[in-house]
Amino acid sequence: MDFKSKGELLLKLRSFKNIGEGSQGVCYLDKNSGIVYKIFNQVFDDSLDSYLYYYKYNRQDIMKFGNIKNNTYIFPSDVIYVQDEIVGYIEPYVNSKDLTKISPLKISLDKLINNINKVRIDIEKISECGILTRDVMYNILYKNKFNVIDTDDYVIKDIDPSTLIDMNNQMFDYAIYDFLIDNFFNDFVDSYTLLKNMYKDRTGDVTIFIKYLRKYLSEYVGYKISKLGDAKECVDKVKALDPCYIRDIKLK
Repeated sequence: MDFKSKGELLLKLRSFKNIGEGSQGVCYLDKNSGIVYKIFNQVFDDSLDSYLYYYKYNRQDIMKFGNIKNNTYIFPSDVIYVQDEIVGYIEPYVNSKDLTKISPLKISLDKLINNINKVRIDIEKISECGILTRDVMYNILYKNKFNVIDTDDYVIKDIDPSTLIDMNNQMFDYAIYDFLIDNFFNDFVDSYTLLKNMYKDRTGDVTIFIKYLRKYLSEYVGYKISKLGDAKECVDKVKALDPCYIRDIKLK
């Protein structure tokens, strides 16, 4: 995808919806095509130093995973050029929310475990291709299934696939541990040695942790829960001096 000038690109972006930004760039949605444009921050900075930053990118680096088919990880589908300089890339849009915008209390635990197991299949696929994932924590989307975005920073490692599978599963699981517990069930988890140790370590299979969490919550409320919201009385009581968390979901 080529643009003759930065001005032409910026003009096109004005008709798109800004859907988020991070340390690397800003994402815009073209609703008509269902395509996300990720534009590197340096496009919005006219300084010479930042302009030279474009040279760190080349098509091969950004598109190195373009032929790997899977249902979880969203890889770039094309790069964006301005006068032969790479300034970003495009990828398909996924109509989901990231985990920081979702309440874990409303999610079916059975479906959650099922969807995590589907991610395991894709983790095996990308690991067998030598991919090591990075910065997964705040880039997981969920709506009936999981997707992971901002994958352009992933790297190829000459490591045994079984080791990569473990590393990539741990990267994904860490985010799920945090999503389920942080600022919701910390006090409850701390009151059970097994849960406390599993949550503190966060290296074990998160689906096993979910099963034990469900077991202890069910025993506490007196019936088998289907979602965490069924045990809402176990949610941490918010204290006046608690810090302001990134995820601030009001409980009804």
